[in-house]
Amino acid sequence: MQRAFDQLIHDVCFMDLPILILTVRTGFAGYDNPTHHGIYDFSFLRGLPNLRTMYPKDIHELERMVRGEMRSLEHPTLIAMPYGPGESFDPSVFDESDESFALPEIIESGDDLLLLTVGHKFGAAREARERLCAEGIGTGLVNLRYLKPLPDEALVRIMRSYRRVAVIEEAVLEGGVGSAVAALAMDRELDCRLLRIGVPCVFVEPGSNDELCRAYRLDADGIVSQCKDRWF
Repeated sequence: MQRAFDQLIHDVCFMDLPILILTVRTGFAGYDNPTHHGIYDFSFLRGLPNLRTMYPKDIHELERMVRGEMRSLEHPTLIAMPYGPGESFDPSVFDESDESFALPEIIESGDDLLLLTVGHKFGAAREARERLCAEGIGTGLVNLRYLKPLPDEALVRIMRSYRRVAVIEEAVLEGGVGSAVAALAMDRELDCRLLRIGVPCVFVEPGSNDELCRAYRLDADGIVSQCKDRWF
């Protein structure tokens, strides 16, 4: 994706071609190489016209997205996938209507805090929510699904119900999904505080994904501690 950036702009997006792209290393890429981590993807893809971007939380959402796009593909579309095997959380996604599936998935509601999770950070975010709730912090959980264009109206409706929102992504913070959500909150003058949980803008060393998530506070422990450090 990095090496094909010129082709992506000129030969895909500018031509507005119905091309479906599946990534294979969005987020950390294990021991492969510091340059193989896909933590910069959203920052350099967000500004490309005509390119739609989505990130499923598990293999069932992935299959639903791929099947849906292959039935009606009209524009350049990218579906992000993490390094390694996907997780299996919710096969009932196939029972959702197309209208419902196009919106952020509201998993749980809460009174104190919303965790807005991106792609395969869902498992860690769900565990973090359980721990926060066990400590008396009412925490909601929403699976974003569609990253570009953001489902603005649905997100605004959800975020208006919360005073605190944390966006969790395995990507660099500069220009990432959290930045897009922050811009939306500013543009719509939402009265909520935001916390972006992600990776600093650095070259990340090789390591197992579990090790890297611990090191960069993107596991459940790190998510809980960052939320509590900021607000509780």
